[in-house]
Amino acid sequence: MRRVGAGFHNNLRVAATLAEAGYNFRLVLGDGGHSPNHGGVLLPDALRWLWRPDEG
Repeated sequence: MRRVGAGFHNNLRVAATLAEAGYNFRLVLGDGGHSPNHGGVLLPDALRWLWRPDEG
């Protein structure tokens, strides 16, 4: 089992704070570490989310 560090818990805490403040954000969690493969898989969808039509 992979050990989860403080960074993971801090990310969850920041996400909870953003949600409570009403920010529109997206937190994507994975089961691996940082790598070019991981970023390459997430990047296209992240860019679509970033440049999505305004919801307001």
